[in-house]
Amino acid sequence: MLKKTLFLTIFFFFAFPSFAYAATYYVATNGNNSNNCTSLTSPCLTISSAVAKLKEAGDTLYIRGGIYHESVYISANGISTNPITVANYNSEEVIIDGSAGDIRYSIPTRQGGGALVTLRGNYITVRNLTTRYSGDRGF
Repeated sequence: MLKKTLFLTIFFFFAFPSFAYAATYYVATNGNNSNNCTSLTSPCLTISSAVAKLKEAGDTLYIRGGIYHESVYISANGISTNPITVANYNSEEVIIDGSAGDIRYSIPTRQGGGALVTLRGNYITVRNLTTRYSGDRGF
């Protein structure tokens, strides 16, 4: 019986590794990038800091309502049955604003130019985020 249990445990660990390590992260305008970002009481301050933590299929990032003046580069890989998810938290309004707080000036983009929000990877789901003042940068 012990051998069968051990075999099943090892089988499921290797057969479904992405489910074992999926994590949930949080961002809020009153957060701190020194936080571990894994709870509502210790969120990251910036979206960029939190998306850097998205490593495993099934990881989820919830963004609390507010205006975020930053460009965002998401590089992660989910799988078809377990995508990486980036979404607003609990129907709160999230705005990624390219104006740096003043529409006369725009935020420099990462990676030498391009979109205000850049996605690189497979099976990334982005939901309920608004971008504004992205100029000719796209997304």
